[in-house]
Amino acid sequence: GSIWFPKHYMLIVSDLHFGKILALADQGIQMPEDFDDQLFQKLNQDIVLYNPKKLLILGDLTHEKSKRLPDLMAKIQHFFDKRVDTVMITVGNHDEKHLFPEHWHVEPSFLIEGIHFCHDPLFDKPCIAGHLHAGMQVRQGKINKKYRAFVIKDQTLLCPAYGVHTGIMPIKTGVDRAY
Repeated sequence: GSIWFPKHYMLIVSDLHFGKILALADQGIQMPEDFDDQLFQKLNQDIVLYNPKKLLILGDLTHEKSKRLPDLMAKIQHFFDKRVDTVMITVGNHDEKHLFPEHWHVEPSFLIEGIHFCHDPLFDKPCIAGHLHAGMQVRQGKINKKYRAFVIKDQTLLCPAYGVHTGIMPIKTGVDRAY
């Protein structure tokens, strides 16, 4: 899911994990060339819908090191630079910061209107964060299903992973609300 922050014309996403299969391809395992196309299409739909001036990524733009990552980053840069005026990113545990273009705003966190925007949740102060791939687990009879969800815990809004090929971590304890 994404968050639209209309006052700042800003679209917020977390944990895209572009290039998740590049390491497998580096090892010679045949992988589809269009693996990330679904994620590009999903992003494009949100960008067309909201027409943001700014895109804030709460970490993990990419997934892991690969010799093919520079080419993928060039494709991502072209995609973003063509569609938004400003790219802001908080560095996630999977990101290769040195590959981010110099004109992107890259920080450990951003403080906007008293809210911390970061990759790792803070819990003790108002925060919107990613990293955990938030979700909820629903069990009813034989049905046991996980769903992506925005989860409010303490003062933190935990975002689900935006990436289409990422897992879901059900948040089980201390949840105030889930959407």
